[in-house]
Amino acid sequence: MSRPFSVSFTALVVVNNYKNLKGMVNAKKKRRNLWLIFGLISDVILSG
Repeated sequence: MSRPFSVSFTALVVVNNYKNLKGMVNAKKKRRNLWLIFGLISDVILSG
C-alpha cells in the first residue's frame, strides 16, 4: 500500500505551507488559496 507514503507526503506539504499559513489567514484575498491547498491535500489522501 502507498498509503503511508501519501500520509507522509501530505505531512510535508502541511509543514511547508504552515509557514505561510498565518499570512494567508491574515490576507482576506488569499483565503481562497488556503482552501485550494486543503483541497489538494484531501485529493492526495483520497488518491492514496
